[in-house]
Amino acid sequence: TIGVGTEPTGIAVNQVDDTIYVVNSYISASSLSVINGRTLAVSRTISVGTGPFPQAAVLYDDTVYVTNDGASTVSVINGRDLDDSRTIGVGNRPTGVAIMQTNGTVYVANSDDSTLSIINGRTATEDDTIIVEGRPFGVAVDDTGTNQGLVYVTSVDDSAVSIIGRVEPSLVTTFGTAGSPVTIN
Repeated sequence: TIGVGTEPTGIAVNQVDDTIYVVNSYISASSLSVINGRTLAVSRTISVGTGPFPQAAVLYDDTVYVTNDGASTVSVINGRDLDDSRTIGVGNRPTGVAIMQTNGTVYVANSDDSTLSIINGRTATEDDTIIVEGRPFGVAVDDTGTNQGLVYVTSVDDSAVSIIGRVEPSLVTTFGTAGSPVTIN
């Protein structure tokens, strides 16, 4: 057992250097614990925005993205020097986050305004916003499969998954699911 911050709710792993990032969602001490996967010791704790959502994503260049649903922002952390270098404003109540590893595009589901923010991972700026069905929650990217480049967004209220196109990001289709989908991998 490794001691981390209060209310650890999410985790991401950099498989290249074995660094583990744990999202600690306690409102008054929102943070990201950084664990050396080889020694299994916490190397640093970094403050992030209010109400971090229990999900983080790691880009191939060791940049970590944490959605802060209490602040409507995304914290961008340089995984090499562990500096919380930027905060990007996004839609209302950002939840899920996923990264297209092939081009560094970051996708953020904004649950309270039915949008998907598209962030340029190289410039750390929001490039576009797409309206999606219902209340988006989870987001996943097909980076290498048959449907490479497609983005999938779950909608909790509509029991649906929206598919975002690969060339020009736009809503392609939405299909129903059983129950209320929350996360997607």
